[in-house]
Amino acid sequence: SVQISNTNITAFDCLSPLIDQFPFFKHSLSELRIAYNYIVQLPHTLSSPLTHLVVLDVSHNKLNSLPEWIGTHCPLLEKLRIDFNDISLIPRSLLQLSELRHFFFLNNLLPDLVEFYLIHSIGFVDVRNTVRKH
Repeated sequence: SVQISNTNITAFDCLSPLIDQFPFFKHSLSELRIAYNYIVQLPHTLSSPLTHLVVLDVSHNKLNSLPEWIGTHCPLLEKLRIDFNDISLIPRSLLQLSELRHFFFLNNLLPDLVEFYLIHSIGFVDVRNTVRKH
């Protein structure tokens, strides 16, 4: 588990170098929490899949989008927290997250989540206090 919260960082571009430098990292990381910062963008690419990541928490940042790798490189992801950001677009790759059971999206700009709901059997989805995107 890695937690980098409440640190006031604005960028998180160290994930791929960490994976490259410490190969065991990609096979053992189960939780990544980088909440309560000022991150405006996650890395666009990821050098290797995070095959055991179960929890990703990027809530309470300044994100306006999510990278495709969340859906393509995190096959066991069960809990995704993206609440309290400025996200208005959910990448189609998230539809590949067959294990996703808890999705927190509150206080964002709400995209059309109908397709997302139909394909997934998510146990808990929280979209309170969102603004409907027109």
